[in-house]
Amino acid sequence: MIDMNFLHCRNSPRDRELIFEDEPVVMFGDDWKMEHIAVEAGIMPSLTQARKNKGWHGDIPPGYTEIVKMKKNGARVFILNKWES
Repeated sequence: MIDMNFLHCRNSPRDRELIFEDEPVVMFGDDWKMEHIAVEAGIMPSLTQARKNKGWHGDIPPGYTEIVKMKKNGARVFILNKWES
C-alpha cells in the first residue's frame, strides 16, 4: 500500500511534525484542487480524468483529510490543508 502525504505550504513546520512526523510530504499551494492531489498520488492519469470523477474534483477541504479507500493503486491519501476555509 502506498501512502501519499500532502501539506499546504502555509501550514507551520509544527503542524507538519505533529501530523506527518518525518514522513515525506508533497507541498501544495492555493492553486491546487482535489484533481491535482489525485494525479500526484497516481490515482487518476490526468487532470481531465480527475475532473470527470465526482470524488476528485473541486476544492481541497480545509484542515485534515484522510482518503483510504483507494482500490486502483492501493494508495492512501492524507492531506493537511490550511485550517481556514
